[in-house]
Amino acid sequence: MTTHTPVYRHIDTDVIFADDVSEDHIEVSQHSLRRALGATRSHVRAQFLAESLLLAALGGATGVVLGALVTWSYAGWRSWPLVLPWWSLLGGLAATVVIGATAGLYPAMRAARLSPTAALAG
Repeated sequence: MTTHTPVYRHIDTDVIFADDVSEDHIEVSQHSLRRALGATRSHVRAQFLAESLLLAALGGATGVVLGALVTWSYAGWRSWPLVLPWWSLLGGLAATVVIGATAGLYPAMRAARLSPTAALAG
């Protein structure tokens, strides 16, 4: 490992965050347009959180299904009985939904607070 590796990782991280911010700006503009057309702050906040929760739930469900399939195939390959506790599957799904709600809360509140004219102009 060279001494430059942390610097490159930092630059990669900055690029990823910059991309996230620009995509977030597009989302905020869309929600500001809804505000300009008459949606209330609570409507914008609810839609933003619903999108966040839906994406998190879809990602979590995909992860749970893929994890169960990998576990099933590995257990079959090793001739082991398949043991998948229901609480572990629900726990994985619940964790992704909680993380999605937490990650979507700040952008939802920020989008709801923006004035429609300022967000559409900038």
